[in-house]
Formats: sequence, structure tokens, C-alpha cells
Amino acid sequence: MNRKSWLLLSALGALAIFYAIFFTDWFDPTPIQISYQVRPTIAPPRFRRPMKPLNPANQAGATNHQPQPLPKPEAPLVDPAPGGVAYVTFSLDDFYQVDFLRVWEITSTNSEPRMIWSLKGKSSRPLNSLLYGRVPDGLVPQIAPDAETLKPNTSYKLEIRAGRHHGDVLFNTAAIPTPEGS
Repeated sequence: MNRKSWLLLSALGALAIFYAIFFTDWFDPTPIQISYQVRPTIAPPRFRRPMKPLNPANQAGATNHQPQPLPKPEAPLVDPAPGGVAYVTFSLDDFYQVDFLRVWEITSTNSEPRMIWSLKGKSSRPLNSLLYGRVPDGLVPQIAPDAETLKPNTSYKLEIRAGRHHGDVLFNTAAIPTPEGS
């Protein structure tokens, strides 16, 4: 190949690289897929299960052992949501080290959205879910030490950034239903 061929081939390669970078999404990170759930209460996880009673017929040398009844499991502590608005939990499509999180209140009028919760940091521990109002390890509040209480039947927008990855979701809140007869 002569010099002219090499020059044309390198120009074609440069154009292909230019096209791939600026006109395709091959090098863009995939967006974070976020889903949410509105929950009236949150129960802490229970990792222990009650043990089954021993069967004396299966034990060698067992004599007159009465199986003990299982202890009644304690009712899990239920954390009621504050302000009469249900909790909002967010699930991410993978584990991310979040470095920026912000929640905006979307008003029905044409006014500007109002930021109600903002967190920033170098990076959190890898997480795939979070609860509104609870600060993940590694992030610090930016506008106030605590998140504002959500309002019932209001629209909000959550924005998350984790390195080059980013995502957002619009969500609505709900009032906690009152128990019957109260």
C-alpha cells in the first residue's frame, strides 16, 4: 500500500470513530432504572426463624421427652410513617455507589419545582434500594439535616447519580388509610 492509501484509510477510521462517539449511544452509560413502592408501614427484617420441636422417636436413647410448643413469635415492630403519608421505597436495577441524590416537589401549577431533599458525597456503599428520608452511608444532607415530610397525594421527582450513571423517576405519595372504627 502506498502513502495515499494509508492516508485515506486513516481518515476513514477517524470518521468512523467520530461517528461512533457523537452519533451513537455505544459509549453512553445505561440509565439507572428506578421503581418505587408506597408502603403504609415498614417492619424491620427478621432473620431468625423459630426452631421445630425435636421428635423424640428420632433421637437415640430418648425417653419420655415431650415436645415443647414453639414460642409464639413476637409481633414485628412496625414503624408507622410520619405525617400521615405512606413511606416511599425505591428499588434500583443493580447495585450502585450513589454520589448524588435529590428529590423535587412537583406542583400542579406552572411554578418552579421545589427541592425538598438533597444528598451528596464521594460515594455511598453499594446499594440497590433506599427509603425516602433515610440517609445512606457515605452521603451527607445538603439543604437540611432531615428530609422534609412528604405531603399526601402529591407528585415528586427523584434524581440519582452514581458516577457516570444517572436516573430519575416521578412518584406520587398516598395518605395512610385510617383504621376502621376510629
